[in-house]
Amino acid sequence: MLIAMVTGAGQSTSSRAVFLLPARALVNDKYTEFTRKYERSGVTTIRSTGEISDDHAALMNGRYDICLMTYEKFGSMVLAHPHLLRQIGTVIVDESK
Repeated sequence: MLIAMVTGAGQSTSSRAVFLLPARALVNDKYTEFTRKYERSGVTTIRSTGEISDDHAALMNGRYDICLMTYEKFGSMVLAHPHLLRQIGTVIVDESK
């Protein structure tokens, strides 16, 4: 099941999206899929799961169109860095198991 919501009750002007997934493996699979599908169109996809390959600098500076994250990483990042919420226009929650 996918759940999508616009943050700030539609008040955000950001076009950035965060796609939340329940597991690192799913984030990595989606990253490969999204990069293959959308990179040629100029869409920048990054990932953040707590692994060494994370695009932490791009996330912190808002240099992305889509950020793929695990639920836990998203929770810890927005608690530690609340400014990240101002970057996000759409949150998509994938509850697939």
